[in-house]
Amino acid sequence: MLSVARRIEVVLVNPAAVYGPGPVGSASLEESLFRPLVRGRLPALPPGGMGVVFTEGVAAGHLLGGRSRAYRASATSSCDRHVSMRELAGAVVRIAGAAGCRARCAPAWPMVWRSAGEALSSMVRRPPAAGPAASSTSCAGTLPQNSSKAQAELGWEPTSLDDGLRRTLEGMGLA
Repeated sequence: MLSVARRIEVVLVNPAAVYGPGPVGSASLEESLFRPLVRGRLPALPPGGMGVVFTEGVAAGHLLGGRSRAYRASATSSCDRHVSMRELAGAVVRIAGAAGCRARCAPAWPMVWRSAGEALSSMVRRPPAAGPAASSTSCAGTLPQNSSKAQAELGWEPTSLDDGLRRTLEGMGLA
């Protein structure tokens, strides 16, 4: 718990990569990964993986973490699960019914260079699926986020990957 002049409590909530139906920005998983993947326009996937969390889980984690005074001593981690990029792409393609779309995983060595994603993006004239920072951390040996504390202490429940992706892709008109 942080405090400002001993009058304001600050609760830190640390969500994983957020996805779900609703408004999206240019750097969202939905627009930078899911849509190009389903449409067969994604040349390669970055290696590694990341923690993912469905939008409703983020909201629930924020509310539960803010209500529990005992829990405020540390940050809430909202993460449904850690998933490899290959597994995430496979699930998106399967749920969207786009079996012919298969993006291959890029080798890890070029992805550690900050400019690799930008260079590939400029060559194919499409935005990168993940920014340079995400590409480097996905293969830098970072530990997966873990929500076991939020589950045990707050009763927070993760959303299954298939259910979250199905609802997301339906909301995007891709399933």
